[in-house]
Amino acid sequence: MNFEICYAEKGVSSGNGCLYVNKKWVEESEYLAHFIYGNGHHEKGLTKFFEIKNINVPVIHAWVSVGYNYYHWLAQIVPFLYKMAQIFEKENIEDFCIVIGKVSTFQREYINNIFFKFKKYRVISLEAFEAVNANQGIYYGNSVGLETYTCNFFEQIEAANFLRNHIKKDELKICSEKIYISRKDTPHRKMKNEDLLIKKLEERGYTSITLTGKSVTEQISIFENAKYIISPHGAGMTNIMFCRPHTRVLEFHCLQNKHEVGQICMAKIAQCANIDYASFFMRENGNQIDIDTLMDSIINFGM
Repeated sequence: MNFEICYAEKGVSSGNGCLYVNKKWVEESEYLAHFIYGNGHHEKGLTKFFEIKNINVPVIHAWVSVGYNYYHWLAQIVPFLYKMAQIFEKENIEDFCIVIGKVSTFQREYINNIFFKFKKYRVISLEAFEAVNANQGIYYGNSVGLETYTCNFFEQIEAANFLRNHIKKDELKICSEKIYISRKDTPHRKMKNEDLLIKKLEERGYTSITLTGKSVTEQISIFENAKYIISPHGAGMTNIMFCRPHTRVLEFHCLQNKHEVGQICMAKIAQCANIDYASFFMRENGNQIDIDTLMDSIINFGM
C-alpha cells in the first residue's frame, strides 16, 4: 500500500472516490465508475448527466468510497489534509481546491481547523455523478480505490496532536473523566438492554454520552479529558486518537455482527497513542448483551 502523497499532471476525480490519472485508474478505483454513469446503479443515474468541471489550480482529492463514515474520514483523510496544509504553507501555495463528496458538517469542521491559515482555498462538494478535471491533482495512496482500510496510524496521532493543540482551550468544555459511548443515536448495533448497562455503569461513576450532533471541538474535548472510556465498537471510537497517554479504554464487540470479528483498527490507534486498551468479545442473545460478564471484565481491567 502506498502511503505517499501522489501528484498527477492531469486527472479526473469524481464525487464518490473514483480517480483516473495518467490514462489509468488509480488503485483499481474503476469499480466505482458505474456510479457516475447514467445507469440504474445510481438512483439519479438515469436522470442526471455525468458532469465535469475544469479547474486550473491544484486539486486535493480528499475522498474515499466510504468517506461518509467518520472512522475512514478521520483515520485516512484528515492526516492527509494535515500533511497537505504543511506542504502548501511551506511552498506558499494559497490558491487551491479541496474536492470531496457531498460534504458533511464534521468534514467541514475538520477542513476549517486544518486550513485555518489559508484564505483563498475552495471546497468543492460533488455528487456521486459529478467529477472535476484537474490540471494538477494530488491524492494519498491509501485513500483511493479498493484498498480503503489500511492506515498509517502514526500519522493519525501527529494530526490529532495538531488539532488538539490548535483548538483554543477556552472553547473546550470540561467533561467527565469516566464516559460510556452509547449507541442510542444510531440505528446500527442496537442493544436491547443498554439501559441496564448504563445504570450499572452510572453506579461506577460513568456518564453516558452520544456523539451525534456534537461538534468536532466537543468530541475532541470529551476524549482529551476522559481517563476511562467504555464503548461498543463504532466509528466514534476513532476519537481515542485525541486521548492523553495511558487513558484506559475498553472496547467491546458483539460476535453476532460478523463485520466486527477481527476488527483491530481501534487497537492500532490505541497502540500508537500509548493508550491502555483492552478489547472484549461477547455473544449477543437477540441483541441483548451479557451485562454481568461485561461488568466483570470492566472490574478486572481496573475501570
